[in-house]
Amino acid sequence: MANEQVDIFINSIIRGSVWLLWTLFFGALQIIIVLVLSLIFSSLSFDFAQLIKDGVYLFIAVSLSSAVMVDYFLRKRNESEQANFVYGVMGFLIIFFSAFIYAALISSPESAELKTLGIVEYVILVFSIVYALVMKAIIYSKDTVRGGEYA
Repeated sequence: MANEQVDIFINSIIRGSVWLLWTLFFGALQIIIVLVLSLIFSSLSFDFAQLIKDGVYLFIAVSLSSAVMVDYFLRKRNESEQANFVYGVMGFLIIFFSAFIYAALISSPESAELKTLGIVEYVILVFSIVYALVMKAIIYSKDTVRGGEYA
């Protein structure tokens, strides 16, 4: 029984990681294409600072968090209201802070300190990645225990 639970846990982490990597890949595909093209053609430039100023990392964080929240809440589940609340609040906080920071960024872009803004955006992105990985692992483990997807 313990080995089966360990197998379910490991399998859920692996499946969640694969989902996360593919989602990040497609979410950042435009950035990846521009980066590759700028490496191939010297006439194109790629500016990481501009990505921070444009809030690109915040958009990726919102996409990840909202995707996993919608996925979780559309599935049939038998969770307690407290668990549903916690799962929802974490995603909502990521989305709220991303929207707040982006609104502050576009309201006064010249006053935003790039280094501080970059750190905040990276922290939000990392929290979003951890949230997505944990939530997908929970979803996949519950699916496995219940006998399949959407069980």
